[in-house]
Amino acid sequence: MSSNNILSANKCTGNTTADITDSGTSTTSYCGIEKYDTGWINRSDWTNVHLGTDDTKDTDSNVTHGLAANLSQLLVKVLISTDGTDANSFECQDYMMYNSTGTKFLGITLYQVDTNNITVQTGTFGLAYITAAGIIDAVDTEDWYYKIVVYKIG
Repeated sequence: MSSNNILSANKCTGNTTADITDSGTSTTSYCGIEKYDTGWINRSDWTNVHLGTDDTKDTDSNVTHGLAANLSQLLVKVLISTDGTDANSFECQDYMMYNSTGTKFLGITLYQVDTNNITVQTGTFGLAYITAAGIIDAVDTEDWYYKIVVYKIG
């Protein structure tokens, strides 16, 4: 195998910097990777909504990340938590599903609004996820939390 095919992982010992935005959330940079984090936001209506930056319960908004990048240059993680902690959270993948009659749409899709905003759109019946027991379940009216973390990778 040539050395061109070998990837090496160098441990970053660089500085972490943070800029606090007007909404109290922050854009940070660690080892040169810029990151935006909404923090945990409470929600009980997950059906046909925009998960975003506004931390008022059940309010639709865009994710205003301020990273000046197109969607193709971003890595977006959507996390769901039963109690607003990382310990009780799972990542919601960007996928959609529907029932056999094509009437029950569950999932999320990411859209670029501009280079500083994205939309996280949920399905008309909320989000679908695979439980620890391996079965499909929906997040539709649960009084849970979400966090959106956006990394600038390009």
